[in-house]
Amino acid sequence: MTTAETKRGSGIERTVPGFRYNAGGLEVDGIPVERIADLAGTPTYVYSATAIRNAYGRMKRAFAPLDAHLHYAVKACANLHV
Repeated sequence: MTTAETKRGSGIERTVPGFRYNAGGLEVDGIPVERIADLAGTPTYVYSATAIRNAYGRMKRAFAPLDAHLHYAVKACANLHV
């Protein structure tokens, strides 16, 4: 899935896999961010498993002809749950 541009209001916003607007507001992987904020408190960081999986899939396909192995440096992200 690629990033697409959509018109919203008076400007142009990017839509990212895993994140979307609907009548109720912003959702991440189908969960309203208001609900996440109610449960986790604020401020909080929100990651989309869908966006992470899509990015990984794109990289895996791009390097497939090289028979490459993908590795992730944990120190690149302080959140060990990611």
